[in-house]
Amino acid sequence: MTESILSGGTDLLLTLAPIYLISEGISIKYIGLVLAVHKFSDLVGALLAPQVKLSYRNFFFLDYIISGILLVLVFLIPVPLIKLILFALAFIIIGISGNMFEKMIYAEYDYSKIGLIYSINSSLYALFAVIFLIIPQFYTNIKMLGIVINVLTCIVGIYLLVKYFPKKESHLNCTPKVRQQI
Repeated sequence: MTESILSGGTDLLLTLAPIYLISEGISIKYIGLVLAVHKFSDLVGALLAPQVKLSYRNFFFLDYIISGILLVLVFLIPVPLIKLILFALAFIIIGISGNMFEKMIYAEYDYSKIGLIYSINSSLYALFAVIFLIIPQFYTNIKMLGIVINVLTCIVGIYLLVKYFPKKESHLNCTPKVRQQI
């Protein structure tokens, strides 16, 4: 569900990209370049994904934190070329994430229910895409939307890091049973 919510926010920002370019004083003729960089970066990420040796459990918090930071910087840095490079790097990571998400689905769910899982997932993506597309009807500051959505993405990544990242043993380096006796 988290992936669906964050994807809805990202889809909103991509939909609003032409308006954002104009608001930043960048010619709308560059929208094709931005969309091409988006798709190419996503493809590069998908091609690089098999080389990533992290488990999907350890990857997602990195994905959300790094891509969130990169996309926040897209909205904060005023130089168009740097914005485009940061955007590309973020979508390379997001492309890797798509592969990791598939690994997670196959590892965590019963194979006989994969069809149901994909149906629910697709429905949630569509639902949150529609919900996020309603936001500009009431709030039109695209730059602030981009910053907020991507800061929330970073927060989700930090939450996953704190909740799921393997914790090291204490400095006492003894088993829990021995620790209870101390």
